Amino acid sequence: MIAVDDAHATGQRELRATAIPTGLLALAVCLYLTSETQADPDLWGHLRFGLDNLATRSIARIDPYSFVTAGTEWINHEWLAEVIFALVYSLGGATALIGLKTVLALCVGAIVLSEVVHHGVPLIRSLVPFCLMLFISRIASLTVRPHIFTLVCFSLTVWAISRREAGSRWSLWLLPPLFALWVNLHGGFLAGIGVLSVWMAMRVVSAAHQVRFRPCPFAREIWPDALPITVAFLATLVNPYFVGLWTFLLRTATIPRPEITEWAPLPIVGLLGALYFGTLALTGAAIRCSRQPFSLASSSVYACLVILPLVAVRHLPLMAIGTTLLAVPHFRSAFERWLGEYRPPAARLVAVPLIVISAVVGYLISVPLTLRGSRS
Repeated sequence: MIAVDDAHATGQRELRATAIPTGLLALAVCLYLTSETQADPDLWGHLRFGLDNLATRSIARIDPYSFVTAGTEWINHEWLAEVIFALVYSLGGATALIGLKTVLALCVGAIVLSEVVHHGVPLIRSLVPFCLMLFISRIASLTVRPHIFTLVCFSLTVWAISRREAGSRWSLWLLPPLFALWVNLHGGFLAGIGVLSVWMAMRVVSAAHQVRFRPCPFAREIWPDALPITVAFLATLVNPYFVGLWTFLLRTATIPRPEITEWAPLPIVGLLGALYFGTLALTGAAIRCSRQPFSLASSSVYACLVILPLVAVRHLPLMAIGTTLLAVPHFRSAFERWLGEYRPPAARLVAVPLIVISAVVGYLISVPLTLRGSRS
């Protein structure tokens, strides 16, 4: 018995020791993939509108820079993101904007890693799906634009659903304040509304079947989910335009935009197609091979996320983030089935290589930053 306890204690020490360098490597990869920034042609407008709102301390109702729409009501559905950009730019210029974008992108990685830790998935085994998810989400985080807020808010939405599926009774109450903020940051909150609608609809179906359509048990089963989600839906009316914002977005989001590349369907052949199928294969196989149950509601959300990029390639990062978060609870069981029970290697054999790799990645990050500073 003493020998078994000693072996268990040694294993736990080795696990903790390897978690630190693995975490450093994950952080270095996050920084490397999120720090690169490209110019966005719309950034000047976002900054100008935000600076104007700050100067007047009000939200502009008419676009003063448009000749075509002069005099008509202007619904600026990204006004809060633009104000944030303007504030950050006023404090630190372009460098501060890049820093803000990088921090927001890192938040996405932190949300996924929190699920990895919460479900006891060994960090070193989760690096492949984690890095794949980050690489795909990098598509939307290369530029400073309001869409970066949607990545964070969408991650939190799927995180709340995943935690609710795991038994948490409070996670869904994160959604009302989240959507009240999100609706003023970016129109991508519609993606969150869609995910919640699908999940809630399937929860209703499952609950009705489970309680054999008896009204009282059905109500007791559903109200803990229906109440916070209903409040979250109502929270989207907390915006300067009230219902008008919904009308505007539903009208503009449903028209074809063949001239905009990111609104085109995902090209199946090519790098993006390979990343799409790689994510689908990895997360789908983990869910399929896991011994953990996968509910009808989660399955339906997963299916919708898989379809999204086939409608518009701009949804590929949301698909990668959402499917990875839904699959994380199944990674540990699937990895054990594929690779056997995880036995942490000796810390001295892992720590040094991982720290060296982290240092190399950090150096790769610092080089372009140094060059940028020398040119300025």
